Amino acid sequence: MWFRRDLRLDDNPALTAARDQSEGPLICLYIYETDKTHREIGGASKWWLDKSLRSLASDIEERGGKLILRTGEAKDTLNAVIKETGAKAVFWNRRYDKAGIETDKAIKTDLKDQDIHVESFNGSVITEPWTQQTKTGGYYKVFTPYWKNVRATYTSPEPCRKPRKLDALTNLASDSLDDWGLHPSNPDWSDGWDALWNPGEDGAKESLKAFLNGPVSNYDT
Repeated sequence: MWFRRDLRLDDNPALTAARDQSEGPLICLYIYETDKTHREIGGASKWWLDKSLRSLASDIEERGGKLILRTGEAKDTLNAVIKETGAKAVFWNRRYDKAGIETDKAIKTDLKDQDIHVESFNGSVITEPWTQQTKTGGYYKVFTPYWKNVRATYTSPEPCRKPRKLDALTNLASDSLDDWGLHPSNPDWSDGWDALWNPGEDGAKESLKAFLNGPVSNYDT
C-alpha cells in the first residue's frame, strides 16, 4: 500500500484492496518524493506532513503494522522495495495534478512490464475529472451545470471501514521521520500551531464534524 496524500486508515479504498488481496504481509509505504517534476512543498505543508505521518504511523502500529518511510524518486523507490520484499502487487489512490498523473502513468507501465499487479482508486474526490461530461461530450467549465448533473446522477459508494488489525511487514528498513527535518527549526516559527491545527485523521474528522454542525448550513451552492 503506497500512501501519498491519503494519510488515513478510515475509508481508504486502496488500503482496503491491498489488505483484502494480499497473500502475505502488507507493506505500508510512504515515499518522500524527490522527482524533479514535483514542486517542493512549503514550510507549513512540511509541518503538516510531519504531524500527519506521525499520526498515521501511530494508527498503523496500534493495529500491528509499521509505516515504512523512504526518500527518493517514486519509481526507483518502489522498485527497490519490491526487490527487497518480493512484493507482487502495488495499490494506491490516484492523484489528479498534471505531474502526479504523468508520474503515476509511468510507474504503472513500468510495474506492469515487470508483471506486478497494480490497482489505483479514487480516494479523494466526489467525482473524477473524466466521469462527468456535457451532452456534447466535453468537460464542464462552469460549476452550476456540473453540480446539477452530479446531483442528478451521483450515487455515493459504500465507505471502506477502518481495519481493526493489519497483518503488515514490520522488519523492513525505514527512514527516520526526525531525519527528514520537516518540523521548522532555527527558528521554530510554529509555536502555538498545535492549539490551532490538529493534523492527522482524527483532526480531519473533528474539522468535518465542526463544519457539518454549523457552517455547512450557510454554504451557498
